[in-house]
Amino acid sequence: MEKFGCWVPTQLELNNAAKKSTRKILTSEFVIYKIFFEIPKIPPSLNKTFRTHYHVRNKIFKEWYQLIQDQVKGKEPPSPLPRCRIEVERCFYRMLDYDGLVASLKPAIDGLIHSSIILDDTYKITGPWIVTQSFRKKKEGPLLKVKIYELPIDKKSNG
Repeated sequence: MEKFGCWVPTQLELNNAAKKSTRKILTSEFVIYKIFFEIPKIPPSLNKTFRTHYHVRNKIFKEWYQLIQDQVKGKEPPSPLPRCRIEVERCFYRMLDYDGLVASLKPAIDGLIHSSIILDDTYKITGPWIVTQSFRKKKEGPLLKVKIYELPIDKKSNG
């Protein structure tokens, strides 16, 4: 549908866009980048990670960098996001305490940096990570769900 020379999406186009894992939504100020992906694996818990030799730990981190890079290949933003919100859901039959849950996701978040999705994982760029966990039957296997939303740059703090 055309209105005054600008494109306005129909409801069908909006529904189709909602089904895609990567979307760009035009707002009055900028294009919002969104990406969603799932990995049928979860990073090891903080307790397991830091009890390993640093060579093994580095290998685990590099493995996660590659997993993330494979998931986002071809869906990267034009440049790393200077401000974003990160939502991660860990689905597994065992639950972790909250601080262990957040810390265990570090290799996955670092993979976003190495894949040029986000600029950095500092609080100023990502804000608080929205991290949840849910029960998933053991026979279904582990699953990690990741969502990244671009946020507008706060002009007050940059000015």
